[in-house]
Amino acid sequence: MLWLIICIVTAFLYALSTFLDNYLVDEFFKGRTPQALKIIDGPFCLIVAICLVTYHGIYDVSPVAILLMISSGVLLALADVPYYLGFRGEESTDTTILFQLSPVFYLIADFLIFGETITPEQIIAFGLILAAPFVIFLTERKYKKRTSKLKFISVVCIIISVIIYAFSDLLFAHGESNFDFISLFFYFLIGQGVASALLSLTQRKWHIRFANVAKRNGYKFPIVFCLNLLICTLTDFLYRYALIISTAAIVSVTTNSAQLILTFVLGILLTKLWPKFGREKLNKHIVRAHLVATILATIGIIILQ
Repeated sequence: MLWLIICIVTAFLYALSTFLDNYLVDEFFKGRTPQALKIIDGPFCLIVAICLVTYHGIYDVSPVAILLMISSGVLLALADVPYYLGFRGEESTDTTILFQLSPVFYLIADFLIFGETITPEQIIAFGLILAAPFVIFLTERKYKKRTSKLKFISVVCIIISVIIYAFSDLLFAHGESNFDFISLFFYFLIGQGVASALLSLTQRKWHIRFANVAKRNGYKFPIVFCLNLLICTLTDFLYRYALIISTAAIVSVTTNSAQLILTFVLGILLTKLWPKFGREKLNKHIVRAHLVATILATIGIIILQ
């Protein structure tokens, strides 16, 4: 049951981080070059890795596990770019809906690469979870204005990031659980930190954009940015620990579906209490569609359990 508790906590942190990401992209960056948010990721990950070495120490890990961890970190760093680009035309709840697709990629990859079997129950459960995004999109198409080009590009960007995230998680999940987890996470941070640093070094305009945003918004921006950075790191740590102690596909389904429910609830509460932060359109038809999607995802979780 430990993995389930971790998944629920992680889902809440993911939901909160999604709103923070959306707030940062829209409120501070105004949708222009939001990838600039990545320029601190590299140094921050490497600092956390050094802290782990200092206070915990690093134990022996096989070369294969090290390669998997570093590769997982590199993929996560790359996935963040289309993820931030996707927020230019997507709301937090819509982005969360799209992340329901990741368990499907786990299932396919596990079957094709690692030879895992697919049971009839899994097929039914994943079918219900896959139905959730379609309920949202069909409803939005009916009750909202014609889909814009930016909206279409944003959806494509989010799906690309979901695919890369899924492979990152899958590599981590096969990193051999008999090794010390902190040591595995250390190598993951090294991969993510080095990749993020190298990527940002090649993008001078990211640094200029980040500096301009920080200068224009005073103390508010660094507070929100640092809070989100800490939440994201803690979320990565908890989620990847769950991947190690349980099955990747089930952990992904449970976390993403719980995140869907929590994002739906938080979206309503935050939009009512703090509209600039919640930023959701509370059209009754859209809210009803999100409720149906949430119910479908929840039934899928129950079947998996």
